[in-house]
Amino acid sequence: MDLLAMSELVEPGSVVVTPDLALGYWAEYVLDCDLAKWFSLELFERYEHVLLLLRKRGARFVYVGPVRLVYEGRALVLFELPPL
Repeated sequence: MDLLAMSELVEPGSVVVTPDLALGYWAEYVLDCDLAKWFSLELFERYEHVLLLLRKRGARFVYVGPVRLVYEGRALVLFELPPL
C-alpha cells in the first residue's frame, strides 16, 4: 500500500535507489520509474530526481543528513537526495 500511495509523489525524470531487490522490482513496476541498486555520481547527471527507498525497521525511523523526506508510510520510507 505504501508504494501505491507514494506513486503520485514520484515525478517524471526520477530514479529510485534501493538495495532491496524484491522491493526494487515492485517499486520499478508500481512507481513507473527507473531503478538503481547502488549510488553513483552518474545518477545525479542522468536524472532530475534521485530517490532512496528503504524499508522501515523497528517502531521508529530516524534519518540524518541533507535529504528531503518525500513519503513515510507504515513499512516504507522515500527520500530525495540533493544534487551533488
